[in-house]
Amino acid sequence: MDIKGKTILITGGASGIGLEAAKQFLEHGAKVIITGRNEHKLNAAKKLYPNLVAIKSDVANADDAISLFNQVKELGGIDILYNNAGVGVPP
Repeated sequence: MDIKGKTILITGGASGIGLEAAKQFLEHGAKVIITGRNEHKLNAAKKLYPNLVAIKSDVANADDAISLFNQVKELGGIDILYNNAGVGVPP
């Protein structure tokens, strides 16, 4: 799959697997938007990869989800969603 020029949104993209995926997508010419709850981690990721777009957002918060949708819409939308973050609920 050719992702050059595609816009990818990665939830939970500020560290770990999400950040590694962002790095690899950037290397293949994609525009990458990452989200996460921790602003410090988002800023650190942006410092490592200045081409990233970093948006603070918590997937468990409905208001954050609406805000994220609106911000992504303003950026022109996305082609691919990489849902790396989830909501854990104790049994």
